[in-house]
Amino acid sequence: MLKKVSVVIPVYNVENHIKKSLDSLINQTFNLNDIEVIMVDDCSTDNSGVIIDEYASKYDNFRAIHLNQNSGSAGKPRNIGLKEASSDFVMFLDSDDYFVENAIERLYNLIIDDKDLDIVLGGYVNIHGDNEQVVLPPGNSSRTYIYDTNNDIDLIRINPSISAKIFKKSFLIDNNIRFPEGIPGQDLVFVLNSIFHAKKVLTLNNFIVYNRVLRFNELDKSISLNVTPKYLLGLIKAYNLTLNVCLDCNIKVDLIKLILISHLQFFNSQLSKKEVSSEELSDLFNSPIFNEFKNHDFFNIATEFKLIFNNIEKGIFYNSELISYIKTNIENNIFYKYEKVKNILNQYRYDNKILLKNLRIKDDENNYLKKENEQLNLELKNINSSKLLKFKNLF
Repeated sequence: MLKKVSVVIPVYNVENHIKKSLDSLINQTFNLNDIEVIMVDDCSTDNSGVIIDEYASKYDNFRAIHLNQNSGSAGKPRNIGLKEASSDFVMFLDSDDYFVENAIERLYNLIIDDKDLDIVLGGYVNIHGDNEQVVLPPGNSSRTYIYDTNNDIDLIRINPSISAKIFKKSFLIDNNIRFPEGIPGQDLVFVLNSIFHAKKVLTLNNFIVYNRVLRFNELDKSISLNVTPKYLLGLIKAYNLTLNVCLDCNIKVDLIKLILISHLQFFNSQLSKKEVSSEELSDLFNSPIFNEFKNHDFFNIATEFKLIFNNIEKGIFYNSELISYIKTNIENNIFYKYEKVKNILNQYRYDNKILLKNLRIKDDENNYLKKENEQLNLELKNINSSKLLKFKNLF
């Protein structure tokens, strides 16, 4: 029987976390028999592969796929899972995170109810020990629809977290949207590419989809939290791909600037951890991959970025003040334009509310006069009936 939702889980060395992740699927309020779970093991060196085999043998709708060689990131396992998915809708879950109990039910019921929706997304909670941080999508109401996904200001505020979203599978296939393989930050490229191509996106601004577990322990550290030259180089590849996706989708220059500056700010935060040596960073910033990104034609238009790259070449790797300054200037420009348009729209909305209010008043007045008229007609009818009766009695 065809399942309603496929959940793809890339797996790598998570023997201490994978059971909680899988159990969160079993405990969903959504019918378990309507869920297809595809677990793709990326050559784990611990017992993760054994654990997913146990679940696959216990549940008919759980499938375990084992890769012969480690791919280096979640991109390839996710692409394999997407290819194998048989449902009309697909979700992704990292193997150390876990869904809230009504996550699938809530997202599925919304996306199935509107044929134009390609993506529905919510928020999540970052968990680090006893500390929790709630991350919600943008919007001023409980639900926000994004129609002009190429140029809506809210899209740049959407977190690239892949597990907080449900996708229409045919939409991904038809637009050839896949995860870049072998690099970190592949979810960033995938999510932006999806949003830019979507006909319609719904964001839930008050709904938590999953819990994201941050593992900082050196013996059990998340791959994305290990800052190495390879990791940093992978981020640059992801940013270059992101820039090309933006240009291919004809995204406005100001929006592209803000997207890039936000991610360069994250890149800068990784540099500030000082987990790699100055020599390694120097090699990185002189590499063909970094130079390809730095010399992209886009930066002939967005000249603000040349200041950042110049500082990097001089060895000033941690100048967060410069990036923050540039980001603020870009934001002031783009959000000023956005607020100006929004104020005009709000004025129209206000005028419409006044008009509707006046129409309701007129409508109420009409209803009142109609009732008064009906009452007068009734009284007139009674008077006429009484006179007619008296007239008949005369004879």
